Amino acid sequence: MNKPLFRYTLYIHYNDQRLRLLTVALITCITILNALISKTIASSYSGETIERVSYSYLYSFSGRIGYIIPLILSAYITTSSIKSGQIIRVHLIGGSKDRAFQSLFFVATLCGGLVGDITTIINHAISVGMLHLANQPSALFTSDQMSASLRILLLQWAWAILGSGFGIIIRNQTLLISSVLAFSLFIEPTLSAASNRSQHLMYFTKWLPGPLNWACSWDAGAGNTNIKTAIGLPGTIALLTIFLYAGSIFSASYYYFTKRALK
Repeated sequence: MNKPLFRYTLYIHYNDQRLRLLTVALITCITILNALISKTIASSYSGETIERVSYSYLYSFSGRIGYIIPLILSAYITTSSIKSGQIIRVHLIGGSKDRAFQSLFFVATLCGGLVGDITTIINHAISVGMLHLANQPSALFTSDQMSASLRILLLQWAWAILGSGFGIIIRNQTLLISSVLAFSLFIEPTLSAASNRSQHLMYFTKWLPGPLNWACSWDAGAGNTNIKTAIGLPGTIALLTIFLYAGSIFSASYYYFTKRALK
């Protein structure tokens, strides 16, 4: 890693006003949504003991939904750098495409992963606060829940790598975001719903990003047999699978970056 080139690339994006606004908007939307869910769950058990499955649903939010933050931010950084022509300047300063790729990919992944982890910590703190206001125990520091929370923190980095890679490969922000939303909101939920009625289809859908996010983020001991079957893989296996996907996209993005012309 060329440190001066890395610092230069980081400086460029640190001063990107649109990136700052996008970061604030994403964090605000995700934390408000998490606060509403936390309040609803905490208040719905007034005078009763909250079930373990509800705690897991609450704390898994940053893995099930919050992954869009590192994905979108990392993809924005790579696509905007290529679209604006800033990457050409980085290439000229660095002297090679390899150095330009390393600098851009590392900065994009670093920003996405850090913001994703910070948002995860904020969401956990908000959930604990809402539970405290409802006079409910947080149940955050049990061994199973702490393991799930650690996986969620690591999961943010896998999605940051995926976002950086997809941004370099697709290079079009509108197409990339539209594709992600179409897959996550329509295609994957349809397949997952269909898999609930087919054991053969469930074997396939458990390897999709959505179910893998659930498995990574879920407390392994929460829920009945049906819930555990629907989630699919053990959390650690699911996390390793997503990192395997991320490694594949990283390799593909390196190939595309070094073989295609910078415009």
